[in-house]
Amino acid sequence: MAEAPLAARMRPRSFEEFVGQTHILGSGKALTKLLEGGHLPSLVLWGPAGTGKTTLAYLLADAVGAQLMQLSAVSSGVADARRVMDGARGGLFRTVLFVDEVHRWSKAQQDVLLPAVEDGTVTLIGATTENPYFSLVTPLLGRCLLLRLEPLTAEDLGEVLRRALGDPARGVGKLGVTITDDALAHLVEVAGGDARIALTGLESSALARARRGQSCDCDRLARGCPHRQPIWRCSRASTATRSCSRAGRGRTTPSAPRCCGTSPDAACTCRGSPRPGARWPEWSTRR
Repeated sequence: MAEAPLAARMRPRSFEEFVGQTHILGSGKALTKLLEGGHLPSLVLWGPAGTGKTTLAYLLADAVGAQLMQLSAVSSGVADARRVMDGARGGLFRTVLFVDEVHRWSKAQQDVLLPAVEDGTVTLIGATTENPYFSLVTPLLGRCLLLRLEPLTAEDLGEVLRRALGDPARGVGKLGVTITDDALAHLVEVAGGDARIALTGLESSALARARRGQSCDCDRLARGCPHRQPIWRCSRASTATRSCSRAGRGRTTPSAPRCCGTSPDAACTCRGSPRPGARWPEWSTRR
């Protein structure tokens, strides 16, 4: 049986292990006070990949003693959602329905959730990397508390990596590898606030060095973990999105009008979002 990736093995099992997002979690925060009272409203977790959306959903459900049922909007549909909601009506425990990548569901699919969320049959936790004001229907968004998760800071990522290095049971501590401070800083920089990228890079480098009995330095790590390409996303009113990379002006600039479509809201968002390395204010306004 294949071993789970390091990022999966190091998933936090309690709020004490959870790193980052101190603006919504911690002493005196509104969400923490709700959990202390045994309350969990329906939520939409909006943030970049690798910031802890899935982990947070499991921890929140566990904190209120609820049963969590997970669906991926990529591979599930209305029938799966109805099956969970029907089971929740006759269940003995509170049911939390976690829908990962919820923005991938169409408007009709999202509407199916409304009655169950409205009457409290299920507590919905939706995770999305796209702007929910464009990708989710207004009635569903209005029934949920929107929480925005931020990319992890350099200090947060450093703590995650050091924890994985020192954990012999779930981390790479059993491999006996060492990593220089420069290499650790390089991993943090490459990750760009994404804990999954940082842990994946650490795992691959640690496994390679462990076989040779060497330490991980910055030069070796840089060859295996190139710098992350900056990417900006412009979400149109529908759930369809296009990613425009700054790697080439010829590909980036023609994509923006197609990305916005005929949506005034999306056009205003594209106009107001800074994009380094592009001819933006004059070009985007003219378009």
